Amino acid sequence: MLWNCPYCNHPITPKTLKSVKLEAEDGRRAMLCPACDQEVEMDVHPAEYWQLAIPAVGLLFLWWASKSGGDTAMVLAGGVVAAGLVTTMVVKKRVLGPWRRFRIPPSKASRKP
Repeated sequence: MLWNCPYCNHPITPKTLKSVKLEAEDGRRAMLCPACDQEVEMDVHPAEYWQLAIPAVGLLFLWWASKSGGDTAMVLAGGVVAAGLVTTMVVKKRVLGPWRRFRIPPSKASRKP
């Protein structure tokens, strides 16, 4: 995932990201790039939500396998958990690798420098 500013392409880390109160907009809080002081917004990819759902499915299969008590159920549950881990790694590498974490807010997009 690319953690760069959409304005100046400066790398942003969670430690350097500034959150300030905007006086002109009734005290609304906004995130600012530490290099160019332009407002940025988090851009969440829908695949990030699926990454949270995959371990939940694995936990459901493990719960089911523990209730059924069979060896086949445990092997099946282990396979689902392993497939979930592999799927999460592939999504992180292929889908989220080139994704930009920050975007220009829609209200500011028409005023891009």
